[in-house]
Amino acid sequence: MNINSFTVSTKGEPIQQKVIDTRNLTEEDLKTLRKQDPFLYFSIPAVRTATLLSRDVDMASLQGGQCS
Repeated sequence: MNINSFTVSTKGEPIQQKVIDTRNLTEEDLKTLRKQDPFLYFSIPAVRTATLLSRDVDMASLQGGQCS
């Protein structure tokens, strides 16, 4: 029995990280971000925490990192 094997690389090209300054986001900006890039939106710590706690996102908390 002859078995051929090969290796498949699982590491791709480096991914560019997005950094977003939430201090200047308006409520409208957040709504747009949620629609255009939900992964980035939910990776904002205050948004993620509020979501996990079933609370509304407090715009002021985006500066302080807390949820309402």
